[in-house]
Amino acid sequence: MTINLFIEILEQGLIFSILGFGVYVTYKVLGMADMTTDGSFVLGGTVFGSLVAYHHLHPLLAMAFALLGGAAAGLLTGFLHIKLKISSLLSGIIVMTALYSVNLRILRGPNLPLFRERTLFTIVQEGFTRIGLQTPYGKLVLLFLLVFGLKWVYDWFFNTKLGLLLRTVGDNPQLLAQLGANQDHMKFVGLMIANALVSLSGALMAQHQRNADVNAGVGMLVIGLTTIIIGLTLFRKRDGYWLRPTTMIIIGAILYRTLQAFTLLLGLPSGDFKLISMVFVVIALTISNEPWKERLRTKRKRLAGVREEGWRVKDSITQKSV
Repeated sequence: MTINLFIEILEQGLIFSILGFGVYVTYKVLGMADMTTDGSFVLGGTVFGSLVAYHHLHPLLAMAFALLGGAAAGLLTGFLHIKLKISSLLSGIIVMTALYSVNLRILRGPNLPLFRERTLFTIVQEGFTRIGLQTPYGKLVLLFLLVFGLKWVYDWFFNTKLGLLLRTVGDNPQLLAQLGANQDHMKFVGLMIANALVSLSGALMAQHQRNADVNAGVGMLVIGLTTIIIGLTLFRKRDGYWLRPTTMIIIGAILYRTLQAFTLLLGLPSGDFKLISMVFVVIALTISNEPWKERLRTKRKRLAGVREEGWRVKDSITQKSV
């Protein structure tokens, strides 16, 4: 593996980890699979691309609007699910489908090249050049600081009163009611935070690829779930986890991207990767399922009993021979 490929894996893995942060909120905290993810990921890229290319806005401001766009998408999904009583899955599908047309309108076409536009990455590279430091690692440094800064804010938020209330939505809704918090309001907050993070990931990917594309969001929910499942499965122990969920998501995203790179290095068609990754997801989900784990525990106990019985028989034979 060349150093350039390794750097590329780390960069895209860090971007996907932000996607994983967002999906974790809906999948683990709220206990729902939000299909809005596929649309809000693209929305982040299209909002950023159009504001930078057509309106010449500063990249930081464009990123802020991309975040707001993702939050608005989450708010709309919440309105359909909570106020109009449409199922969470169907609400996400409706918003995702609507966002395809919205993204086409924003982008004024199916894709928008950003090779001539200033991005956060080009600004950082210019900063390194200005101080006389020629390095190809400007993107990686920026992403590292951004992702671990987000991780710190994410961990801090979920230890605040609002964050703890949000965590009870999926874990214990009865406790949430006893605490006097409104479950519907918490779901709105969760969906907005989740889709804002997903949109931020999409904006960063558009800058990384130097291209905003309306089809870039296909399978993003699956990628987000994969990064979470890989991380949580690898670092799970009997009574909890070794690491914080955010750390596990970052590692899971980098491992996911590494798996994708090795698939290409083996000469397999790029279209086969989704099938291969789904096999890994099914294995990870099966291992982490409680019925499967209970079956494994029962099997281990049975084997331990057989071994103990074997030793007992061996000891009795030895005593008789003596």
